[in-house]
Amino acid sequence: MASVTAPLSLDEFRSPSDKKRYRVVTLANGLEALLVQNEPPNGNDNVHDGDAEPDPEPVAVAVSTRARRHSFFSPPDEGEDVEHEGDDDGDDDGDDKPSTSLHAAACMTVGVGSMADPSDLRGLAHYLEHMLFMGSDKYPDENEFEAFLSTHGGYSNGATECESTRYVFEIGPRHLRHALDMFAQFFIAPLFKQDAMERELLAIESEFNRALQNDYVRLQQIQCETCVPDHAYDTFSWGNMQSLQTIPSEKQVDVRERMIEFYRTKYSANVMKLCVYGQDSLDDMEQWVVASFGKIPRVANVNSVTLYDAVPRPFGAAAGQKPMLIKILPVRKMHAMHLYWPLPPLLHSYRQKPWEYLSHVLGHEGDGSLTAILKRKRWATYVSAGISESDGYEFGSFGSLFEVAISLTRTGLERWDDVVQIVFDVLHFTKQQQHGGALESWIFDELKASAEMTFLFQEEKEPLMVCRRMSDLMQDRRGVDRRDLLRYDTMQGTFDETQTRALLDEMTPLNTRVLLLSHAFAEDLQLASSLVAERWFGAKYASSEIASGILERWRAPSECLKELKHPSPNRFLPQRFDVIPRAESSSSSGVECGDNCGGVPALVHSTPMSKLWFKQDDTFFIPKTNANFLICLPSITKCVRNYVYAKIYMRFVNDALKHVLYQANNANLEFDVGIRDLDVEVTFSGFSDKLRDLVREVFDVLLSATMSPLVFSIIKDELVREYRNLNLKPSTKARYLRLQLLERITFPVEDKIRVLSEVQLDDVVAFKESVLWNCDVTLRSLVHGNITRADAIALQTEIEAALQDVALRFAPPLSPLRPHTTALPVTANGLLLRAVSDHDEETNSAVEVYYQVGKCSYEDHAYAELLHQIMQEPLFHALRTRQQLGYEVSCCVRDTHGVLGFSIAVQSASHAAGEIAVCIDRFVQHDFCAHLDALRGDEFAHHVATLQRLKSRLDTTLTDETDRHWEEIQTRRYDFHVERELVDALSQCCLEGLRERYRAWLLASSADDEDAAAGPSEGGGARKLRVHVVGKSSQFVPLETLVTEDEAPEIIDNLREYKKALRCHC
Repeated sequence: MASVTAPLSLDEFRSPSDKKRYRVVTLANGLEALLVQNEPPNGNDNVHDGDAEPDPEPVAVAVSTRARRHSFFSPPDEGEDVEHEGDDDGDDDGDDKPSTSLHAAACMTVGVGSMADPSDLRGLAHYLEHMLFMGSDKYPDENEFEAFLSTHGGYSNGATECESTRYVFEIGPRHLRHALDMFAQFFIAPLFKQDAMERELLAIESEFNRALQNDYVRLQQIQCETCVPDHAYDTFSWGNMQSLQTIPSEKQVDVRERMIEFYRTKYSANVMKLCVYGQDSLDDMEQWVVASFGKIPRVANVNSVTLYDAVPRPFGAAAGQKPMLIKILPVRKMHAMHLYWPLPPLLHSYRQKPWEYLSHVLGHEGDGSLTAILKRKRWATYVSAGISESDGYEFGSFGSLFEVAISLTRTGLERWDDVVQIVFDVLHFTKQQQHGGALESWIFDELKASAEMTFLFQEEKEPLMVCRRMSDLMQDRRGVDRRDLLRYDTMQGTFDETQTRALLDEMTPLNTRVLLLSHAFAEDLQLASSLVAERWFGAKYASSEIASGILERWRAPSECLKELKHPSPNRFLPQRFDVIPRAESSSSSGVECGDNCGGVPALVHSTPMSKLWFKQDDTFFIPKTNANFLICLPSITKCVRNYVYAKIYMRFVNDALKHVLYQANNANLEFDVGIRDLDVEVTFSGFSDKLRDLVREVFDVLLSATMSPLVFSIIKDELVREYRNLNLKPSTKARYLRLQLLERITFPVEDKIRVLSEVQLDDVVAFKESVLWNCDVTLRSLVHGNITRADAIALQTEIEAALQDVALRFAPPLSPLRPHTTALPVTANGLLLRAVSDHDEETNSAVEVYYQVGKCSYEDHAYAELLHQIMQEPLFHALRTRQQLGYEVSCCVRDTHGVLGFSIAVQSASHAAGEIAVCIDRFVQHDFCAHLDALRGDEFAHHVATLQRLKSRLDTTLTDETDRHWEEIQTRRYDFHVERELVDALSQCCLEGLRERYRAWLLASSADDEDAAAGPSEGGGARKLRVHVVGKSSQFVPLETLVTEDEAPEIIDNLREYKKALRCHC
């Protein structure tokens, strides 16, 4: 079968920095595909990726999770704190998704989403997404696709959005052809097995329960519930047991039959957009796509696009709704406002993006901005504005939602209408600008220039992300010209004021809705009695029309209008984009090129107080530089009071730098200032031309920030709320408790809250002046990129001099002590640390089982990585697929300050923590033992080869390489060839060696406790810690009631006291 249309090459429309090749083809059945060829480093299409050819019956080594759209929206600053910074173990959820440029990938986006759900089967599109992964006529085994992907270093994913559903995978490039054929069968002949449907419904229920306490998800569902009746926006995209089993059963609906009907009538080839990314030639990939995907049926009478623009907007004046105020009781401690204006569909306005202009006007943080005025009045601390394209709830064929999100103070909450008034003042001010009322065109020009710089000097993106983005943009409802696909994020043409004016005309008081979220609403007894529960998530809210008097007041500007100012021109926009010659690249490192990089950083500057590692970029050749600085201040570690004072001071620094950060970000520059592992870390990245100016400005503020009572009270309140919200998720609290026991220096969150309740501004000022810098200060730095060695040293000495002006003492020329990790004792049945969830309505419980190995060697680390590689699919299949313990099931390798460990974690709303622990033990002691015993030598060798390929990955971007080197400096390992060493260690691993370590690390239940600080490989036994976090609204079944007395774990009743008796790994 041939392509219907002549293939369209997009090569002439790509960025000058982009060396990939692109081709668009349309098959006879109407399916459209974009093919992306990224030639391998050696320029050979026929690259060998390190994998052997697949066995006739490949061993199952599959995916650990399929993350969904709904896991988004972490609160600001979550994860910033030191509580969660002790592990160098990657993703705590255990998702091993090693996306690299060595991978091939594909994404199929189908133009059918949750808005197409039947009204009596909410969540059906999401349910179907799950089921298409569960086997086909040609490949009937449920796990066959996942097993094939993971055996070759890949994984799959899926997501259901409002108007589309996407299916993605990545894999070693040599196996792309076979993976594509398996993938195509999703859309040709899926099986819809009844038993698989029953299991996947439990998975959907677990997924739903996982999101039950997510405030953003709850807010979104309230938005859906309060839209105009019978609108497609009133969707419940998640689905759960109630919507997909209980309600259909009561109505005698055959869900399987309805799903098959949904699939056969809506999943037509002409609504499918495929993107394939590989290293093979475009001709080969086109041939594969035609051969495999050309068999997808085209359904009669199905248009290539379904639009929801024929009906009124979901809310607002055009929908006949009056302006509405909705008060929501959140799970987290917060005060927040979300102000929305429903707008017409803007999909076809992508070339001008008029909403970006208004986002900049409302969101800039300079003098006279909305943010500045609200902060001065102590009404708010943070403002963001714009339209999100992420999941379709704000940007679709039904219309668009422009949002202004504001983090309020308690006073701002009480004066919410005055806050909204100032938002409208900004809109009035924008409409009444100078030049005869014309809008300022230079704002558009500046935004356009910034986007164009990003396009011209774009860095490589992960293959899977490219496929996701392109296949979504190709959806016909978006109306994107194929020649614009690669430059969609730029702004084209000259400023068209009429488009922006049209949006301003819609953003009126009569077309607005205001959502307020605050835990303080629970204190208002009158309001609390009027709250209703949203149907699916049970979120409590109250809605009412906004009083006409308030609306009338918003129609006219207030006195604040005269305080407003235009955004300032961006002083950080670079003017020069020269790439410096490579002259220094060979000599600067002093080290011969390795397999994975063109040399490593060299120590080029060393004094008693500072060390600088430097590497000139010799790989990417873009005009960008990264500069990272780590200031060791032992004063922070002395006590919890010092830590909290330092935390408050860093918040002052960041507050003073917000306007700088906003402008820097708009000029493609980034920086971050915070506390990492009890050191102060300052990082910069972006165009080299203005980087040094930014570094100077940030360090000036860092070393001499002023502290005002106004900002102090806001920071103090914010920190208290953040600490109280820190461990709301049970799996997060389990990780926190594990680190509280393992890390020698930790400050419990309750101690921090206590200090915050007592601290006064004078205390922090005195700490900054007399204590913070009065210690053995040291500075370690890495400068990497488009910069010379001389300029890097000059930058380092400038910062060193600035530190010398404030620091009272400097450390001797010795490496500071690295953090210590406690050594768990060998016990007969392990330790058990148990706690309850922080939220009263939490239905999930979490269990993490941690096995401590000992000081990390390359050999042991290689075996631990192999254990993870081999265990993840059997674990997922046993605990999630077969036993349905919960949606989150994972295992991972942990490196806690140089001490190796291995974790298995499960979070569940359907099983008690004790029951989960028993299932994990059964898997470790029986199921996986049998799996290891049955593993053949050739299968083991295949795992080794796959892992070696993943660990031999090329850095995709300059920042990827910087981060890899920086980790070595930050952790004080200074081993810039760690990946190569690990690959070499893997080549020495054998199957019997893995079995021996598995028995020693995970199975040994007793041993002579010769030395509690010695790892099993040095003569000890298993050191096992269970952490159970029991949901307050879940069942409580203690583990000790489910096992015999001889099998019961040693329970830690008092973590602090127990920890005092533990020795440390040195």
